[in-house]
Amino acid sequence: MKPKILFIQGAMEGAYKEDALMVDEIKKTLGAEFSFIYPEMPHEEKPDYMAWSRFIDDVIQKEKGIPYLIGHSIGGSVLIKYLSEENPGNIKSAFILSAPFWGKSKDWEWKEVELKDNACERLQKIPHLLFYQASDDEITPAQHVQYYKEKIPQSHIEIFDTGGHQLKNQLKHVAKDIREIAGK
Repeated sequence: MKPKILFIQGAMEGAYKEDALMVDEIKKTLGAEFSFIYPEMPHEEKPDYMAWSRFIDDVIQKEKGIPYLIGHSIGGSVLIKYLSEENPGNIKSAFILSAPFWGKSKDWEWKEVELKDNACERLQKIPHLLFYQASDDEITPAQHVQYYKEKIPQSHIEIFDTGGHQLKNQLKHVAKDIREIAGK
């Protein structure tokens, strides 16, 4: 059976369609050895943490075993919060792409998604937690990936010089990491 990857999109109108290009690039790089699940999140133009986390949980429970998770932008923020508070099963890796860190500065406040003080401890159950960020990201400031590293020291971060918010031309690195972790 092919390992499953669940990709959680970013937010704002049109994000599902835009992030589908990221999914396609990762799928193309990985080849047919992996199975992708890319659901459209509810109300992408106005994300709600509770609705999104319930939706993620429903997909994980329905699919009965998704070892690899990818979250982009707000989808990454929601995914890391969800993983720090829920016990979704046998998650081997989470790949967080261009995710904003909430609560560190006045310009980035979304109380629902702020990580609790014990997030680091709770996330230790995930063997591989990787964060990716481009220095030239026009939406999420590059410093945010450092905030995640401070909060979750066991995580691995990779910062690219270029790629923007969609990590253009950098997703092959994410795919390479997935393949290495999966032993494929």
